[in-house]
Amino acid sequence: MYIREYMHTDVITVSGDTLLGDAQKLMTKHKIRRLPVLDKKKRLVGLLTEGRIRETTKHPGVHLNVLDFLALLATLKVKDVMETDVVTVTPDTTVEEAVAIGQRHQIGTLPVVEGDQLVGITTTTDIYKITVQALGFGKPGVRLHIFGTGTRPIGEITNIIASKGIGIRSLFHLTQTASGRDDCIIHLDTEDATAIANELKSR
Repeated sequence: MYIREYMHTDVITVSGDTLLGDAQKLMTKHKIRRLPVLDKKKRLVGLLTEGRIRETTKHPGVHLNVLDFLALLATLKVKDVMETDVVTVTPDTTVEEAVAIGQRHQIGTLPVVEGDQLVGITTTTDIYKITVQALGFGKPGVRLHIFGTGTRPIGEITNIIASKGIGIRSLFHLTQTASGRDDCIIHLDTEDATAIANELKSR
């Protein structure tokens, strides 16, 4: 699975010279929390986030009176506030790689660039939806949780399932954080997995 298959291509952007207030209105109108910032050649130069806006628009206290502070805010441009060290991915980045990159940098938005041009954007919400779909959550059937499969050939397990005429909706491994145990979760296309479970236990 590649990011190009799931990214949003209708990306709303601003320039660095856009007034911060206008950028905020744009974010509110489109119900978005982040805005990629492009230069005149449509190259990605920054990212404006709700977090950066909150930090900037928070009154510093007694050092500046409210009216002066509001007047200062009215002159701020996106380039004065935006993040410039933007972590990106390419259309050929796999979804798995994108998840790892997002976790490593603790970020929720990944602009997608090809060369120096912005071609899309993806978020942790998008990736969460992909994961839910891939794992078959919400679909009918039952799940087998096989504890401690380790290096046991998965074909041995799937052959048993196939011998019962049951289809597999999804199959994935999980490593338990506390114990390091390798488990296998299999989503079956059936409402009764008793026969399969009994045979697996007997093996």
